[in-house]
Amino acid sequence: MMGSEDDNSPSGVPLSHLGRSCTYPPGTGTALPKDEEEWVVRVHIVCNEEPLQGVSVSTSTPASCDPARRILSWDNEALIFFGVKYRDLTLDARLIFTVRDSSPRPVAVVSLSFFGPHGVARMGKQKLLLDMCAPSERGKHAHLIDLQRRDGVSEYTKKYARDDVGFRIEKAREKYAFSQAGFPPVEWLDRLSLPHTARLLANLAQDPRDPREWALEKEEGGEGLDEGGFGQGPCLARGSLHESGFLVVTLPLFRHPVLFQERLYPGVAGLPCGGLSLARPLEGPSSPASSPPLERWAAGPTDAGFQGLTTAKDLNCSPAWELCAIYDCEAESDNPVEGKYRRQAHDQFRGSGGSGVDPSLKPNKEERERIEALLASPSDHLRIEEKDLLWTFRHTLPDKRQALTKFLLSVDWSREEEVLQVPRLLEQWKAKANVELSDALKLLGREKAFQHEIVRTFAVDTLRRASDDELLTYLLQLVQALRYEDRSRLVADMTSSLAPSTSVTSLPEDWESTGGTAGAAVDAMDGSGSRSYPLARFLIGRACTSLELSNFLYWYLRVEIAEDDSGYGDVFKAVFDDFGMALREVNPVVLDLLKKQDEFFTNIARSQRQARDEKGRKDAKEEKLRQLLAEADANGLPKGAPYVPMPLDPHVKVAGVVASTAFMFRSALYPAVIQFRLYNDQSQQPLPQQPLQRSVMDPSSASMPSDPAVASSFVLTPRAQSPSACYKVIFKNGDDLRQDQLIIQMVTLMDFLLKRVNLDLKLTPYRILATGPRDGMIEFVSTSSPISEVLAKHGSIQEYFRVHAPEPGAPFGIRPEVLATFVKSLAGYCVITYLLGIGDRHLDNIMLLPHGHLLHIDFGFIFGQDPKPMPPPFRLAPQMVEGLGGEAHENFMKFKRYCCQAYNCFRGHANLILTLLGLMVDAGIKDLAGDAASVLGKVEERFRLDLSAEQAELFFLSLINESLNAFLPEILERVHKFALMRR
Repeated sequence: MMGSEDDNSPSGVPLSHLGRSCTYPPGTGTALPKDEEEWVVRVHIVCNEEPLQGVSVSTSTPASCDPARRILSWDNEALIFFGVKYRDLTLDARLIFTVRDSSPRPVAVVSLSFFGPHGVARMGKQKLLLDMCAPSERGKHAHLIDLQRRDGVSEYTKKYARDDVGFRIEKAREKYAFSQAGFPPVEWLDRLSLPHTARLLANLAQDPRDPREWALEKEEGGEGLDEGGFGQGPCLARGSLHESGFLVVTLPLFRHPVLFQERLYPGVAGLPCGGLSLARPLEGPSSPASSPPLERWAAGPTDAGFQGLTTAKDLNCSPAWELCAIYDCEAESDNPVEGKYRRQAHDQFRGSGGSGVDPSLKPNKEERERIEALLASPSDHLRIEEKDLLWTFRHTLPDKRQALTKFLLSVDWSREEEVLQVPRLLEQWKAKANVELSDALKLLGREKAFQHEIVRTFAVDTLRRASDDELLTYLLQLVQALRYEDRSRLVADMTSSLAPSTSVTSLPEDWESTGGTAGAAVDAMDGSGSRSYPLARFLIGRACTSLELSNFLYWYLRVEIAEDDSGYGDVFKAVFDDFGMALREVNPVVLDLLKKQDEFFTNIARSQRQARDEKGRKDAKEEKLRQLLAEADANGLPKGAPYVPMPLDPHVKVAGVVASTAFMFRSALYPAVIQFRLYNDQSQQPLPQQPLQRSVMDPSSASMPSDPAVASSFVLTPRAQSPSACYKVIFKNGDDLRQDQLIIQMVTLMDFLLKRVNLDLKLTPYRILATGPRDGMIEFVSTSSPISEVLAKHGSIQEYFRVHAPEPGAPFGIRPEVLATFVKSLAGYCVITYLLGIGDRHLDNIMLLPHGHLLHIDFGFIFGQDPKPMPPPFRLAPQMVEGLGGEAHENFMKFKRYCCQAYNCFRGHANLILTLLGLMVDAGIKDLAGDAASVLGKVEERFRLDLSAEQAELFFLSLINESLNAFLPEILERVHKFALMRR
């Protein structure tokens, strides 16, 4: 089955359902005979002139008659569902309806195309003109007699739509009622128009004539309908004009028009209407006589998107062109005419002089409901009247934490009298609402309202309460937020105090002796410098006192400086240089470590690139890599240093490389796994004698911060080292690891959010660090194996666990805790990969550990991007379900329960996750480039914030079924294996 009935996505809704289907009885215009037969409707979907299903779908109950015994109708609750989605239809897809009696004999047939003449999906009620089946045809399959018959909607529109006043009114009411979901009602106009249309429909229902008789009356010179809906002429008691009837069906409604595909709309000079364009010249002669009657679009009730078009004569354009509608993507934007009026009447709308509103003024019930709805909405787009509402009652908002961002967006920053009130109100927020770190992150975003000095200073003051571990969690986004500082003043002030020779890609040799005053370093330490760029001063000051912060701030800035196309290179270079000057003054030991670290790991990365470019197959490249690493290890560390900090974890001290263990993966870029010797100075700092372990494998030992909006502090927990400990890192060149770095940060954050509600799903957030736009380092998780390799060696996941974690007598012969870990980690990554839209999921980038942990690697396609056609919501291979024990086993039930719990947990923190992603829109992330608003909108849509917790669980259960039953990934998996074998 398709998605739920209330699903608003065109890709997940039922194709068609008969809400209330009715026909005028064929062959008669009077009452039905008393020996009435039972009528049913059967439906087929036809694509490319071939039925999609072998058995037709029919109404579950027969038709009933109205009191006049003229109209056949079905129950409003009767729906017809099809096992096909809109996204799988072709442009010529149609519904073929067959009306049958109890024989069953085909009595009438009609087709309804899903897409209109311009590729726009039809929505809502559709009225079709039935074609009667000849007696000779009634023994055949009438729905397949002539698939080329004219569309029932077009025939009805051509002959009767203009005179069918009742149906046109119903269609208009349907369109208006549906639009209320996104547009405010015009109350005074509703009070006038809605009761009038109700009376008009009631009067029309009493008229015994149908549209064919109205049309005939007009042709014969009748008066037609008066305002009340009754014809002034005598009631006609004649029979039907044609041996046919009508069928009314109801299609799903969508919030916006659904297009089969985008079209180019070339502009035409001199066109007076901005909402119209000439799409293409008509075929045939360009004379007015050969042009189609454009008037039919004005009255056609079939395509809601094409109503209201005028004629070619009205537009004063050539009739040789066909008019089409262009949907305005800015329809919900502010009206510039109304905006100008409001600017002229500013004091009336927002208070005299910006301060004329009484602070004790309280909203009434209706205004309070509107404010609550605005604060609950995840959207940051506010219409002018909504901004006025929030500003008018601004004194009632400081006790609501979620109102902070909406209030700042409602401020008219061009009015000095309003800007002067903002600091006082922000102080009230700080005192009453307990502003959290997540709110401060939101205020550092790209919105113009958030780039004001007052707002950024308030946000940075909130950040000062955060610990170093909390700052480390969000440091990636905080560095990106430097783009929105006062750019001109930041660059001018920071570069003015530096010597002219400063490197832009690494710490310069003269960084320790660069000119500058100690006052500048103190300025950076306490953040009391220029308030025009408070975030830059704050980050530099905090980094100078912490090895971890210095390490990651250095590498994050270094990547941005090396990115030639960022457009903000001068900003990051100025901050990078000022950071070096401040570090020289405050903590020169850390400065020296960073310089040696950069030189050492840059040489290792260069060796990997040279080995990758070596001619030959994988074995030859690996031999070259070991040779280059051995030469580098023989030369020792830079400047005779005893150790350098590991960039992935600066608490890990690296003393050299183990060249003989290096190897490369069999992939296009040949990433290399390199093992490092760890430094241990027992004379100065005795270290615990225990093996190096990943803290994530025992997350219960990590200390958790109390702030619910921050990520786990175990992210950078120092790891104990023993003399025999080693550390393996994957060096990768030629691929942008910033996407992978972002996804791992999200996995780490989501892992903490789950643990806060006592739901540990055994996630494995290993570390990734981009050291440049096209290279970086990845922590190697030892003992992990791709699921493809597990299946190739052991045949099944359960057999793999039986080898590595056996326990005779336990279910499946596997230690219960191992199987429980597998169930939890599989559930966690299914939810996370769905929410983040991680694509290109095959069994080579899903890893398995002997202790039951499952994890994903290689995040080259995110946010819904996928190189494979028709990807499932997430990768849930049948082999994984078999590892759980099958669909009927209790483990599969637990898996589904964990998925639903995790999904609802993440939905509760959607604002934090979307804020972090929003700060990365200008970071050069490949799959965020372009239309970032659309990408983030799709991510937000995956959270389904419109559903209740129970509805969200049902929704995710449907995603599990869809992912498990997807067959295309299994086919593509075989293609992927074949491609790897050829390398």
